[in-house]
Amino acid sequence: MLPSRVYLHIVQIVWRLGCWMIEHREKLQSFDRSVLATLFQSVSPKPHQAAMDVLEKFHSFQHATRADRHDLEKIIGPEATNLLLAIPNVVTSMTREVIANASSYVVTLEAAQAHFAALLNGRRNEALAVIYLDSKYRFIEEDLWVGSIDRAPIYLREIVRRALLVDASSVMIAHNHPSGDPRPSQEDILLTERLDTALSLMKIVLFDHLIFGEGEPYSLRANCDVLFPEF
Repeated sequence: MLPSRVYLHIVQIVWRLGCWMIEHREKLQSFDRSVLATLFQSVSPKPHQAAMDVLEKFHSFQHATRADRHDLEKIIGPEATNLLLAIPNVVTSMTREVIANASSYVVTLEAAQAHFAALLNGRRNEALAVIYLDSKYRFIEEDLWVGSIDRAPIYLREIVRRALLVDASSVMIAHNHPSGDPRPSQEDILLTERLDTALSLMKIVLFDHLIFGEGEPYSLRANCDVLFPEF
């Protein structure tokens, strides 16, 4: 058995971690509330109350922007709902423009991560996003497939076909985990390996597979879950 002082130390650590998580969550909620209130100023007579009502139902700004239209309209009305639901498309357009104008390999990878985040964050269902790049790491095209609450469709043959059709030299893929845990499942790893093999046969490089949940996205390349080719 562990000494009582060790148990006490563990309890203290857990308690401090819990306090930190509560404080961190409260800071995030305060930020989201401020953003929503500012957004609603032009369309709501009580923007701060509207922001609090939205967060009480959907918990975060990102989830609110992907919420069901009918549910939002019951809380904040049609005008504020239209404004809120337009945000993902606006942000995606901006990140798409950034990646299209990326001037180097490093900038492309950073811009791709931001674009994936714009496409996937806050979704209630799993979705798979694919970015196709040319031989100079310039953006060519993208695809997005939406699945169910716990499964994203990965059409290996379609991804390879599209890569060949747009003359891509490399591909990046990403999907989200609505549960919030970005760690890959065994199925995620196996499907990534199969896609890497299929693309390699066509001399196309699979750069990475990113998984978005709570916090930073999980990179299967960086964590060595799949033996990606060097580039």
